[in-house]
Amino acid sequence: MRWWASGSRRLAPVFGVIAASLLLVGPTPVHAATTASPVPSASPSPSPSMSPSPSAAPSAPPRLSPSSAARPPAPIGPARSSAAPQPGQASPPVPGIDVMIAGTDSSLYAQGWDGHGWTGWRYFGGSSHSAPALASWGNGRLDVFVQGTDNALWHRWFDGVWSFWESLGGQLTSAPATAAWGPGRLDVVARGTHSAVWHCWFDGGRWHGWERLGGTVLSAPGLASWGPFRLDLFGQGNDNQLWHSWSNGMSWGAWEPLAGTLTSAPAAVSWGPGRVDVFTRGNDSGLWHRWWDSTGWFNWEPLGNSLTSAPAAATWGPGQLDVAFRGTDNALWHHQYGSSGWRGWQQLGGALASAPGASAWSAASNVVGSVPYHHQDYELSCEAASLQMALAHQGVNVSQGQELSDLGIDWRSGYYSGGVLRWGDPYQNFVGNPNGSEVALTGYGTFYSPITRIAGGYGGNVLRQGEGIPAADVYQAVLQNHPVVAWVSFDWRYHPPGAWLAFDGRWVQYQGPIEHSVTVVGVSNDSVYVLNPWFGPQWVSRSTFEAGYVTYRQMAVILQ
Repeated sequence: MRWWASGSRRLAPVFGVIAASLLLVGPTPVHAATTASPVPSASPSPSPSMSPSPSAAPSAPPRLSPSSAARPPAPIGPARSSAAPQPGQASPPVPGIDVMIAGTDSSLYAQGWDGHGWTGWRYFGGSSHSAPALASWGNGRLDVFVQGTDNALWHRWFDGVWSFWESLGGQLTSAPATAAWGPGRLDVVARGTHSAVWHCWFDGGRWHGWERLGGTVLSAPGLASWGPFRLDLFGQGNDNQLWHSWSNGMSWGAWEPLAGTLTSAPAAVSWGPGRVDVFTRGNDSGLWHRWWDSTGWFNWEPLGNSLTSAPAAATWGPGQLDVAFRGTDNALWHHQYGSSGWRGWQQLGGALASAPGASAWSAASNVVGSVPYHHQDYELSCEAASLQMALAHQGVNVSQGQELSDLGIDWRSGYYSGGVLRWGDPYQNFVGNPNGSEVALTGYGTFYSPITRIAGGYGGNVLRQGEGIPAADVYQAVLQNHPVVAWVSFDWRYHPPGAWLAFDGRWVQYQGPIEHSVTVVGVSNDSVYVLNPWFGPQWVSRSTFEAGYVTYRQMAVILQ
């Protein structure tokens, strides 16, 4: 806002919407069969052996040696020992979603999505015939696991530069699955000999395991974590049902059947405490989904298409899911769930030899690309300008005039009655004249709820919106390539709260004529980069940003 504006100008005629395009709406699904339901059926006889209790050890149990001699910096398996990938040869991960595959040449390739577009395939190195598994325990860290050509578990990680490959031993008979429930913690599971599930883990200091978790699974297990010490383990039982076990950090629970008719390994992911989503290929070759939300398990839902591999799943945060799989053309396909539901299929090319792996990843520092700068077109259109910039990251182009029209404008001025300021409701629409003045009470602005409403109307994917969003969550979103519309004080100082009484009876916070918004697009160790629609792009210290941000009760809209 320009709070000293005279307010002598009126709002110019609104402009039309420039055609909005959605990045993730892809071609027509290859197959959309929804008739085959994975409802539970009678268990075959004998019943599945899914007990986690120890049984006779296999003749060649997986072994994990912490010694450096057992973890040479060699490529995956002896077949490529003459071409060991060196640290730094592979491209860095992409903040957002990273997908990795084994190609038809058995080499690993990666592709990233930054919220605006896919990067295209990049050679990663190594050799594997199975799906990679990816996990991130914190900003700037990404870990990759594969079943090597020697059937051992191999590991490579990124923490500013890619490491050498290391062998973690074992005799795997499936692809691995991995999860990270906290900084410095990694858990990996895989099917070993005798079709049992085996587990090893890293605690920040060294690797532990392997330990046998029992059960009999027909394919690779799935693994997810929704909080510290919590692990949820899934497997395709020998009756083709989905089976589930979990750990609280002290012990593993008994296996439980969750019905369904699986024809692939399950993929599991959690977007937050008490939430687990599981995906698999059903007996119709379509993608099926089931989830837990702390109240219980929801029934299987069909999502269609036609898979020729197990799916992989990842999440950026609450309410967001990305699923990848190999289609009937052997290419990588992608499906996304966000604020507007499932958003359609997208073919990403490639020639896959196995199922993919996927993970969300946050950089240690980042500036979101593909966000153009726009100055506010009206004296008080900072919120419209901030949203205009953020939506462009998704390929949605709209003018500030159109946004103001869609917000709805309450043209009435504010006034004092009995010592109480009366004015419009910025939680409902734009308050006052967009070319008015906050000082003269002829114009003000709008808050997060109308901005969220029109963003969704343009097809934008809103990840989170409201008040009480900590600055740390704003930074985390930007580190994953998500621009954020944030409400701040115009002078970047903290101002104590006041209030006015809206015409509709709502009390509205009011700190004086200093309301403003910016688009946050960059974060470093000590600074924040904002596209300020009045002053232009600027770096401010974290403490400066947080002082202005807390003034409006940490109000923000986080977009894809």
